[in-house]
Amino acid sequence: GFAKKKPPTNKKSKKKIFREQKPIRSLDADAATLKTVQLGGGNSVDIYVPPNRLEDGIVVEGGNVKIDDPKQFVEDFYGSGDVIWPSSLHLARLVANCPSFVANKRVIDIGCGLGLASAAAHLAKPTSIAVSDLDDGVMDLAMRTLENMNKNNNVPLDKCRIDWLKKETWPVAKSGSSSCIFDVVLASDVLFNKDSIQHFAELVAHCLLMPPSTSNDDQEDASSSSRALIVDPANRPHRDLFVKCCQKAGLVAVPTPFPGQEKDFVL
Repeated sequence: GFAKKKPPTNKKSKKKIFREQKPIRSLDADAATLKTVQLGGGNSVDIYVPPNRLEDGIVVEGGNVKIDDPKQFVEDFYGSGDVIWPSSLHLARLVANCPSFVANKRVIDIGCGLGLASAAAHLAKPTSIAVSDLDDGVMDLAMRTLENMNKNNNVPLDKCRIDWLKKETWPVAKSGSSSCIFDVVLASDVLFNKDSIQHFAELVAHCLLMPPSTSNDDQEDASSSSRALIVDPANRPHRDLFVKCCQKAGLVAVPTPFPGQEKDFVL
């Protein structure tokens, strides 16, 4: 089974965080610098990383770390994408060391943050990469990273600002296309809010499933090669709900302990 814990009882504050999407903190993109991230197996990527503002609320006293206002500190960075989170690092390592998942595939990185997973996918020479995030600042940094990588290996790039709650912002297939929009969805640490689970599952299905008018044979061929790779901290409480929502949306979700990090992360 999976590690479970009761969701926070303060439903009002949790709902507010997601529904209002919290005002995006100003991002000093000009101060972002290239940082080399080691992905194992001799793989590494250089991504643009802004100054670490997590340190703004941290005070070191006598060698001990002290956070002035822990509650405000957590709320300010709840769901933020301008830092490298452990889940995104593990997803990037998986993609970099299993390139067949994304090679020659149309890839979208949902909730891309700084684009670490996208950068790892770029190493495998996918057919195309699209990045998506509600925060235009981090999405632009992700694009800068990929454009920098394109100097050595040109991969068609795109970005799209997707609001999971608003289907009119979701990507659409090209006119006359009878194929799914993407072959691979990448995402990490996106199941943090119960209110968003159903919307996210439907968005993944929208990206990966063939149009209803497609023949059964073509749908089966597409389903055998299209997939979503999602890394989630093991202590997140909404994974079972996500599996159920995926089933309702026509997807098969198989939670698996993350290789090498079985106690802490789930794929």
